Amino acid sequence: MADFGYWALVPPLIAIGAAIVTRKVYLSLGLGILAGAIIFAVGQGSVGSFPLVFAEWTVTALATNIQVVVFTLVLGWLIALMQQSGGMKGFAVWAMQRADSPRKALGLAWFLGVFIVFIDDYFDTITVGTVMRPITDKQNVSREKLSYLVDTTAAPVAIIAPVSTWVGVIVGYIALQATYLTDTAFMTFLKSIPLNFYSFMAIFWALFIVVTMADYGPMKAAEARSYNTGALLRPGAKPLQAKDLDALGDDTDAPPRTANLVLPILTLVLVAVVSMWGTGYVALQADGVADPGIGAAIRNADSLQALVIASLVAVAFAALYYLYQRIVTVEQVFVAMEVGFKAMLPAVVVLGLAWTIGEAIGALGLGETMAELVTANIPLALVPPLVFLLGAFTAFATGTSFGTFAIMLPIAIPVAAGIDPALVPLMVAATVGGAVFGDHASPISDTTVLSSMASACDHVDHVRTQLPYAGAAALLAVLGYTLFGAMFAYGGEVLLSGAVAWGAMVVMMALFFATLLVLRRRGSRLVADIPEAGPGPEPDPVAVK
Repeated sequence: MADFGYWALVPPLIAIGAAIVTRKVYLSLGLGILAGAIIFAVGQGSVGSFPLVFAEWTVTALATNIQVVVFTLVLGWLIALMQQSGGMKGFAVWAMQRADSPRKALGLAWFLGVFIVFIDDYFDTITVGTVMRPITDKQNVSREKLSYLVDTTAAPVAIIAPVSTWVGVIVGYIALQATYLTDTAFMTFLKSIPLNFYSFMAIFWALFIVVTMADYGPMKAAEARSYNTGALLRPGAKPLQAKDLDALGDDTDAPPRTANLVLPILTLVLVAVVSMWGTGYVALQADGVADPGIGAAIRNADSLQALVIASLVAVAFAALYYLYQRIVTVEQVFVAMEVGFKAMLPAVVVLGLAWTIGEAIGALGLGETMAELVTANIPLALVPPLVFLLGAFTAFATGTSFGTFAIMLPIAIPVAAGIDPALVPLMVAATVGGAVFGDHASPISDTTVLSSMASACDHVDHVRTQLPYAGAAALLAVLGYTLFGAMFAYGGEVLLSGAVAWGAMVVMMALFFATLLVLRRRGSRLVADIPEAGPGPEPDPVAVK
């Protein structure tokens, strides 16, 4: 195989740069894939073969991720059914009586993502964005702000939850390095949780923004536009969702009933959890585990298979439940399917392109190129922050945190063990935290795309407004890892305790929060001062759609 070296960086840099400059996601990703195919074909000595390379990568990407496609399309069907049944209207009426200000609406979105549907990032993203959009729209919260909260309460939460669909993946990668561990893989992961500075910083940074309404950067302009003019989207924005989906809710004669939303969502959650347990149980039994516990089963679940099963069961339940109430007909059920599939199609196309560029990057060997940087001879104090930054860049360029785990953990764990086995949890935390940040900030990440889709936000606008917030949390994380690297170099294992980690996070967050509050009180142009209670003008119907 040809050694492409730093040429492997070209496709993601083209895709990301073009997306930021042109704001045309399809074009940008397509250019990145095309560049990758040409580089690969030239490296193989056959320039004319690049169309075949392009096609092969596309087919492989879609075949590998077909369950995500099915889940996304079926979720579109379920959302359309809930719109048609009056479920969305019913929940909106209930929530608006309680979330009667922008702060309360955003706080409810944050709470749902962090404490209710944290078990899977895809499920979290789709559920919170879809359920909360009518409520935040009513309070004139910009779609950019909603999509930021949806994205921030997905992967950063799933990565620090002891029971989630992410745990099995991470523990599996850690277990591959068992010869370097002094604890079990799962215990190593648990020890890394309080040291995952980025996830905690991102989650609490979002809460701080919600409580203080102290927006800054591009988000300030988006919130000012939305509050003052009622335009929930930037003029000319292209949200990743079809207008027909919202029209179903507007045109239905069904009475507003909260149960028509809550019961299908509960069905989805319960069946997802049971299916995760079931798939994990079967997998562990196949590996010779006689009686696996619930937690172990969920950690080893086939989460995508479970989510596909759950979405199909939820659609079947919703359709039968609504037919029983005589608020929809069989024909309308299939109309909802058509509308739901069409609504999700833009997101599926972007996901397909993002997966394809991931295939391109893998074929060009970006992971090996990044590994060379990690293994360089650098001071101990700088090892954890460097691992975080390299993990972040790799995930940002590839659009996948799971892929970054696979690339970086086999490098980070042996490096840490070679220095001192006590350093392993910190390096695991730096690796997965960096990967989550890169994935969180990347325009080609599937969860970033799904956040835009679930919030009906222009994708490039979501990335552009979210980046300064994710960047602030990442800066805090870099400071934390630099501090802990230096502390370990001079103080050893005792300074890596969870209590010290939490203390350091509190101090760093307090300093940043104080800075934001000072800027807000002085009327800095960096920080918005949107009124804290009550909606502004009625949403502009053109801008909303």
